[in-house]
Amino acid sequence: MITKQAAFYNALHETTELNNVNKKLWKPDEAFFNFDTNTIFIVEKKWQQTSGSVDEKMFGFVNKRKLYQKIFNELQFEPKPTVQFSALFNSSWFIYGKGKDKNDAKTQQVNAQEKYEDYFDNLRKDGIKIFFDKYDYW
Repeated sequence: MITKQAAFYNALHETTELNNVNKKLWKPDEAFFNFDTNTIFIVEKKWQQTSGSVDEKMFGFVNKRKLYQKIFNELQFEPKPTVQFSALFNSSWFIYGKGKDKNDAKTQQVNAQEKYEDYFDNLRKDGIKIFFDKYDYW
């Protein structure tokens, strides 16, 4: 089952009878419920044309995965579904560095591979799967 945004909670309730247990209602860009593997894949999409707040948001992915897992840990039976978290980025900015300079609106080219290398390394170390432009779990 594939859901988007707030439909995640409807699917959650329909398939498990669970509701959100967190103080905030997080809305994943997409979620894929794989019942065969008992895995929930949460996908966050970040499309950029300039540097900015997404740079900081990337480091919240690990904690968001934990918050989604907390919901499924409420189930009274084992095995509980495992939550996997994925990030989908646009390669034009995050790899090739093509975008606009916020200060003078000129097209710029940054060395994005170097700029984001530490980010991507840390995300991978924390078990976040990274995709560019498209993803395919199924």
